[in-house]
Amino acid sequence: MTTKALRVLVFGDDTRSFLAVVRSLGRTGAVVIAAPYDFASPALSSSYISKIAQIPPYSISQDQWVTAVTSAVRDNEIDLIVACDDRGILPLHRHREKFKSVQLAIPNKQVIEYFYDKHKTRELASRCGVYVAAGRLLQESDTAEKLIAEFDLPLAIKPRRSFDIDNIAQRKSVVLCHAENDLDNILQSITDRSAYIVEAFLPDGQGLGISVLAKDGTISQAFQYLRAREMRRGGGSSYRYSTTISKELLSAVQRMAKEVKLDGVAMFEFRKSARDGRIILLEVNARFWGGLPLAIFCGVDFPALYIKQLQGKTLTSQIGYRPSVYARSLVADLYCINEELKHAKEESTIRMISQLFKISCELGRFFLLRDSIDTFDTHDLKPFLEEGRAILREISAKVRYTSPGLRKRKILEFRKAYMEALEKKNRKDPVNFLFVCFGNICRSPYAAVRAQSYSRKNLEFSSAGTLPIEGRTSPHFAIDAAGDNELDLSGSRSQYASLELLNRQDFIVVFDQKNKDSVRSLGFTEMDKVIYLSWFLPENQFNKDITDPYGKSLQEFKHTYSLINKSLDKLIRITDKAF
Repeated sequence: MTTKALRVLVFGDDTRSFLAVVRSLGRTGAVVIAAPYDFASPALSSSYISKIAQIPPYSISQDQWVTAVTSAVRDNEIDLIVACDDRGILPLHRHREKFKSVQLAIPNKQVIEYFYDKHKTRELASRCGVYVAAGRLLQESDTAEKLIAEFDLPLAIKPRRSFDIDNIAQRKSVVLCHAENDLDNILQSITDRSAYIVEAFLPDGQGLGISVLAKDGTISQAFQYLRAREMRRGGGSSYRYSTTISKELLSAVQRMAKEVKLDGVAMFEFRKSARDGRIILLEVNARFWGGLPLAIFCGVDFPALYIKQLQGKTLTSQIGYRPSVYARSLVADLYCINEELKHAKEESTIRMISQLFKISCELGRFFLLRDSIDTFDTHDLKPFLEEGRAILREISAKVRYTSPGLRKRKILEFRKAYMEALEKKNRKDPVNFLFVCFGNICRSPYAAVRAQSYSRKNLEFSSAGTLPIEGRTSPHFAIDAAGDNELDLSGSRSQYASLELLNRQDFIVVFDQKNKDSVRSLGFTEMDKVIYLSWFLPENQFNKDITDPYGKSLQEFKHTYSLINKSLDKLIRITDKAF
């Protein structure tokens, strides 16, 4: 008798946890349907993905999101939903009652309450006898001077929650402050201080993590790793290696897991002081984590084990693994290596040579089969190759930007292609232009209003943003700078650049490379319709992008709008000539 294959809807798209989960499920014979946020992610090229589901952003309409997920479950006969990050976990948690017909691989309610709030995580850790860094809730009376006196520098300002369910399109990040001026700027930018905590930071410390699978608070599998390389300004690791599990730390993790009746996977992140060996808990991520590919490379396949647990199968004994096995996230690690080499070069030639020698030694681990790249899999090569192509595209773009002659030649070619595309249009039909930036509150609404002021009957202009939040107003500096040009942005409200909206356009006008990448990530495929507004700047300004002035001075807004004015003048003249 043939057993029906498990059908799984997986939320996510990154090349670390999501891709590792997809591959693990695929190897077990499961049918995987992906629900991504970034439709241009290299991970989506995995041969283990049978279909890609189009789920609208939760932040645009909760009802539409629930309806779309319900339809995807019904139409694809889904048995299980796995969410690889908080953008999927939190909405599924809020609407648990609406998905009773399908099994959800998301944290239990107590875990959401305590591990999705860093302040409550700290309180729970203290009750369980687990060390945390000196810290507390941020207070209205706190000043940079006061916090430095209390905690010293560097210190970390952390949001209690990385994502708020009602503003899930915007991630809040931890900020490491190394100087009083940095800290003062951060404090001024925070509107609700009760949503943040302040913590002392161990600058000489090393990050380490214990990843676990548990059932009703009892740990059935654990894996420990150390960070070999991490971002200089804080954040995740780009290079990590396996290490023997510390019984003391595992006992601490077990106490916390028992308190919340942990049912599923979690990664407990610690930091170890190089001075005195003290180990403190930083946070808990109750989901599949970025370092998951390392665990699987070492033989500890957490997704497969989790599926067995969900199916009611007993996990007998813990799986052992080799220590000192390494894995890297290729793009992030190349960035970190570049930053390290820059820093070493600034210090001294000897330091630079030492760093290069260290990197060359790392490459030797590949030949000993003790090193891996997160995206590399001999049975699923496409994500690795696509990641390589993405790296080459970025390098090509940088070369184009730093070489004035090459950039000028490319821009002239693009202008010619634009005119040829216009000439193919039916003269009786209007030409639709959509200006697209990130938030649709600074550059794109101004460009649309400015373009409309030219009063061309056969040209239609509108604007949108790739950030899935609608109804935001333009900042005061944008309104003031527009007013200086006799244009009114006071009534402007942001709209989302949905795939449906993008597909209706003749041309999509962006302002920088990030805008273009974001349009591609929304699933838009007709990239020949995407043009840069900066292509139409005067020749003596060909090397300029029209960068985002958000959060900057009024003078910066005026400068940005001046560049938009110059570009639009040229764009309209060329368009008129073609018509």
